[in-house]
Amino acid sequence: MGLKRTNSTKRHAPGPPIRVIIVADFGPDVQRYRDEFANLTFPRPESCPDCAATKPLVGHGSYGRQACDDQQVFAIRVKRFLCTLCRHTVSILPSFCLPHRHYLAGTIQRVLTMRFCEGASWQAICELFSPSEVPGLSSCREWVASFTRASDSYLTHLLH
Repeated sequence: MGLKRTNSTKRHAPGPPIRVIIVADFGPDVQRYRDEFANLTFPRPESCPDCAATKPLVGHGSYGRQACDDQQVFAIRVKRFLCTLCRHTVSILPSFCLPHRHYLAGTIQRVLTMRFCEGASWQAICELFSPSEVPGLSSCREWVASFTRASDSYLTHLLH
C-alpha cells in the first residue's frame, strides 16, 4: 500500500497544529471503505512528514468528511496520527478522495477526461450528469481551471 504526502505547511508562528495529508490506496469502493473503516489497517508512516522524527506518530482518532459522486453523498471517516514531538497531525486520506474536494476522484476525473481528452463542451459535460445536475457546472469549471493552473507542476513531477 503506497503512501503519498500531498500537503504540508511549516508553522512559522505559534498556533494550532498544521494537518499533513497522506494518500493511501484502500481501493475504489467508497461504500466498502465506509462500512469497514473500524476494521481497516491504516499505514503508519515511519517518520513524521513534517519534522522527520523517527516513529513519533500515535493514533489521533479520525474526522468526518463527505465524499460525493453524481448519485449520492457518503459520510466517511479519515484516520489521523499525531506527532508527539512537533504536534502536527497526519491524515490518511483514501485514494478515492482528493484533498479539499467533496467529490470523488473518479467523478472529477470523468469531467477532466471529457474536457481535455475528448474536447467536450460544457453542455456535453452537463448532460453527463443530467437530470441530477450534480455536480454543478461551476464545480466542473473550477476543477478544469484548477487542473489547468497546476498542470505545469504536475508535468514536472511526472517527468521527474
